[in-house]
This record gives sequence, structure tokens and C-alpha cells, in this order.
Amino acid sequence: LSLGNNNISALKNIVELRCFQNLRLLNLDGNPVSKESSYRMCILAYFNELAYLDYSMVTRAEVVTAREQYQDELLDVEEKENLEEEKNSSELAAARYTQTLVDANLTVVQIIFDDMFADDTEILKLRHLPGVSGIMNSFQSEVESASDMFQRDGLARYELKKREETQFELALRQLRAKYANESIDLVTKFGRIKKQTLKSQALKQDVESYDLDPLRVALRELISLLKNLEMRHVEQCEELIGEFEIKYFEVKQACLEGQQGYFRHLEDHETNFIRILTLLVSELLDKAAKDELPGDLPVEISSLLTDRDSCMNAITGSHDIHIGKLYRREDEAKHNEELLFKGALRHYRDEEHVRSRGRISELNDFEGACLNEFSRLTSDRDGDEEAEDKSDEKDDDGEVEMLDKEFDEELELDVPAEDKFTNDLDPANKK
Repeated sequence: LSLGNNNISALKNIVELRCFQNLRLLNLDGNPVSKESSYRMCILAYFNELAYLDYSMVTRAEVVTAREQYQDELLDVEEKENLEEEKNSSELAAARYTQTLVDANLTVVQIIFDDMFADDTEILKLRHLPGVSGIMNSFQSEVESASDMFQRDGLARYELKKREETQFELALRQLRAKYANESIDLVTKFGRIKKQTLKSQALKQDVESYDLDPLRVALRELISLLKNLEMRHVEQCEELIGEFEIKYFEVKQACLEGQQGYFRHLEDHETNFIRILTLLVSELLDKAAKDELPGDLPVEISSLLTDRDSCMNAITGSHDIHIGKLYRREDEAKHNEELLFKGALRHYRDEEHVRSRGRISELNDFEGACLNEFSRLTSDRDGDEEAEDKSDEKDDDGEVEMLDKEFDEELELDVPAEDKFTNDLDPANKK
């Protein structure tokens, strides 16, 4: 890396280059920082793998000395780098895990509890009542436990999906390879026939169009065989996709059943949570009516416990919000599962459709190229013959003209002067 003459004036800016772990040559010549007395030792301390600095070879002894000189600074930098690396690794692992949950349609497990209470304004009225916090914590633990179990089973079903996809793709590749080899064999046989035919025709002086008719027939038979082969290929691919669809459908149904069981468990936990909350609030209301509540309760709580209807309506409203959220998340998970199923099948069918269309187009292009080649063979011979005929005609014409010219010159020279016609002669004599 050459950064010479870039007006770099601080060594701390250069330390950022430590992220380039394969850096072996560094040039900073011409920068203000290179004129500092500690420049070389500092650079070698922070970049102990350098082989050249400012195009000067670095020795191992220099590196050892430099690292000893900047030992404390290096420890601080390396500690920060380790923490940053751990942070990046954790973030990367979390991102990969989240993506796995997305692919497996399991993201609901990460948000379901918070989502249930996100818009629950009713529970806020009761949240600070004595004992409510403990009931909510128990409810959260139950939801998390059910979510962990659903996630574990869901990931197992996701792995089953991937295995089915892997096996299907392997079978698809094997099928395509089989038909590709059969096509190659047919084209190779035609290639031998074509070569022999053209070789025999090359020995003939004149190649007529009908001489290549057997080759044209062989080409038509080849294209017909290849297209029939492609039709069988398409049919077997569709059968293979159909088998995959059946197996994938079974896994999808298992996923939907797992989702249904999960949300029913959450619904049961929600019902139990509301039941326990109702008992607790009723008990507090009874104590408030009997004036048995602790005297250190906040005024807002004491006032709330004097209004039984408000408390019970808050519990009912909170329950309705939670159940509504559960139903919406269940519908969303079911919809996503259907999309994943249909998307996988559409991907493979679209891919096969594009491949098949490309193959038919390829066969048509091959047939056209061969026919054009045959046409050129006969047209080139005809063209050569026409060119030869024209050349002969041109040569003949040239000879006649030359003979006429020579004859005229000889006639003019050989006629005596006294025998030449003149205008003075009598017309009868001229004749």
C-alpha cells in the first residue's frame, strides 16, 4: 500500500490500517509523519508483519525492538480490537440466526410476548397493583417456554425441508446429466456422418444441392430425436417436481400443525394469566372495600381499587387485545408458510421452463446453422463456376478486340498510297 505524499501528519491515523492483516509493504514517504523520530519504530510495532517500510526491508530484530518499546500501547490497542472482533462476531452470529428464523418462518417467537403488550393500554392501569408484576413475569416465562419448544421443533422441520430440497436438487441434476449425455451421443453420431459426407463430396468437382439431401435427412432425424428427448426430459422433470411437491406438502402440513399447537398453547396461557389476574384484582377490590389495604399504597392505586367496573373492564380489554394479537400473528405465520411452499415450487418450475425454452431455441439455432452451412457449400461451388465462366468470356472478348486492332493497323500500313480511296474518285469507281 503506497500512501506517499498524502499529507498524513498523525500516527494514530495510520494505526487504523491494522485491519489489513495481509499488509506486507507500506510506503508513507513524503508525509509529515515520516519525519518524526519515532516514526519507524512506531509503525513496525503496530504492523509486525511488514516486510518493507518505505521500500526499505524490515528485519525481525527491528520488529522485536519496536514491539518491546510500544508494549503498553499495543496491549490497549489489541484489547480494543479483540472486543470489537467479539462484538462483530456476535452481531454476525445474531444476524445469521435471525435469518435462519426468517427462512424457517419462526420469527414470531422473538416478538410474540412484547407484541401482545405493545398496544395494551389497559394493562397499564393495572400494572402497578400489588402482585400484578409477579403474575406478568410468570406469564412471560410460560410464553418463552412454549416459544422455545416451538422454535426447537420448527428448526427440526426446517432441516427436514432443506434435506428434501437437497435430495430433489440432486435427483434433478442427475436427470439432466442423463439426458445431456444422451443428446451428446446423438450429436456425436451425426457429426461423424456429416464429416464423412462432406469429405466424400469434397472429392467431387461439382456438388449439387441434391448431393446433400441425405445429410439434410439425417439432420431432420437428429433434431426430431433431440426434441423428443427434450419432451421426455420435461415430462420426467415434472414428475420429479410432483414427487417433491407431495413430500414438501407433508412437511408444510406438519409446520402448520406445529403453528396451530403453539398458538393454542399461548392462548391457554393467556386465559390462565387473565384468570389469575382477575382473582388478584377481585381480592384487592374486596380488601379495598373492607379498608384492609396497606396504608402506604400510592393514591392512584387506592383510587383505582375503589372502581370495580374500571378494573374489570381493563382486564377484559387487555385480554381482547392479547387474543387479537395472537390471531393476527397466527394468520401471518400461516400465510408465510403457504408463500414459502408455493415459492419453492414456483422457483423449480420456472427454472425448468426457462431451461426447456432455451434448449428448444438451441436446437432450432443448431438446425439453422447446419442448413446454412449446407447451402453455402453448394452456392460456393456455383459461385466459383460462374466466376470462371465470366472470366473466360472476358478473356475471349479481349482477344477479339486485340485482333481487330492489329488487323486495322496492318491494313492501314499495307495498302499502297495510290490505291487509297479519295473524294476525287468517281462514285462508281469507289464502289
